[in-house]
Amino acid sequence: MFAIWVIMIVVGSLSLAGLIGLKHGHSLLYAGITALALIAAGICYLCLAYLGYRWRPPLPPCKTGKCLGWEHYEFLRPEAGATRCRCECGIEYLVSTDGTMNVLEGGKATPFMRHTRFGRWRAVRAGGKE
Repeated sequence: MFAIWVIMIVVGSLSLAGLIGLKHGHSLLYAGITALALIAAGICYLCLAYLGYRWRPPLPPCKTGKCLGWEHYEFLRPEAGATRCRCECGIEYLVSTDGTMNVLEGGKATPFMRHTRFGRWRAVRAGGKE
């Protein structure tokens, strides 16, 4: 997926650079500078987005540790201020907008993990503390 985005950035940048160059009549100078700047900015953005996703993923590993990332979760019906999802292991979770994730077992929500302010997901121990 990353390679597709890089190709799209390069093609889009070259196309935009060509249009800018044709508009100003200096097709090589403006086109080259614009293309290099846009390609560099696009690749930097993708790298930063990828690192941000790796550092603070939208969903943590599941309770068993087998399901890593959102592609292993099936999103079910949304609830008031939260989203219900199920991992490939069959465990249901309730992810709230305030950054907490609860395990749903037998209709009861048990605290599982929560997002720290500038960090990653952390396990919630008994009593609701990290």
